[in-house]
Amino acid sequence: RFFPLLLSPWFILGTSLSAEDVQAARDNKLPPSVSVKDVGDAMTSLHALEGNVLAVLHSFGYVRGLLNAVEFGERRRLKSIARLALLGTMPKDLASRALLYGDGALPLRWRARLLA
Repeated sequence: RFFPLLLSPWFILGTSLSAEDVQAARDNKLPPSVSVKDVGDAMTSLHALEGNVLAVLHSFGYVRGLLNAVEFGERRRLKSIARLALLGTMPKDLASRALLYGDGALPLRWRARLLA
């Protein structure tokens, strides 16, 4: 239930966290309903997944810190991730064109999707 918050603090708006959970997070403590064993079990299961989810989560935090240091805020970071995810769904020739020449080189229908 805390996984989305690791990716972005904005996910707090769509989660079912209680006020006590949020207060504990603000105080850098475990919520009353979460034990140290729960955390250990979660870390063990994340480590067991293929693709090493722990390394990805660590990378997100590291990258977020670097981007914040150069005043590239959370909103811009998430918009960039969403843009690149959409480019990943495009035919390869269109995605390459967007990466080489900018979004203006895309057909109007794809540009509209990037703006949505």
